[in-house]
Amino acid sequence: SPEFKAKVALEAIREEMTLAELSKKYGVHPTQIGTWKRAAIENMATAFTRRGAAPEQVSAADVDKLHSKIGQLVVERDFFAEASHQLLGTRGKKMVSRDHKSSLRKQCELLQLSRSRLYYQPVGESAETLRFMEIIDKQFLETQWYGSRQMARAQQAPMWSPSCAPSDASHEAGADLSGTQHKQEASTA
Repeated sequence: SPEFKAKVALEAIREEMTLAELSKKYGVHPTQIGTWKRAAIENMATAFTRRGAAPEQVSAADVDKLHSKIGQLVVERDFFAEASHQLLGTRGKKMVSRDHKSSLRKQCELLQLSRSRLYYQPVGESAETLRFMEIIDKQFLETQWYGSRQMARAQQAPMWSPSCAPSDASHEAGADLSGTQHKQEASTA
């Protein structure tokens, strides 16, 4: 019905909810809601005209004055958005309020925040990754001169499986992880 379309279009114009949320709420495809929203905005002026009356004429000077004011406000908004972004950095997320009358989308736009930052929850490292990092740290403390290639070779050696930490005895007993022991054996054979 026209009343239903108007109600949905009005909520879409308010932008308190995303089109996907409105779609879920009213059971209408988001594209259809967007079409109704555009139609409502385009035909909004006709709701205020009297039948048979000539439309009110706006002078070019008034239009120019309004355009300059809009331009000024846009420049000021951009300035304050950039300044708040620089001042707040990652703390801008704390300024967004779900209870505010502006939508989350609008608040994020004004603060120049990505909406995905609101929903991001940092994930810790897995136990296996932490264990592997510990093995790498131990190896680095013992052989700080190893580069990335030698470190990779050292980790591929049989004693470097992530399930067990290296034993100090095997390292001290002459196990050379850089491969020089294998070169010496080949030259003596």
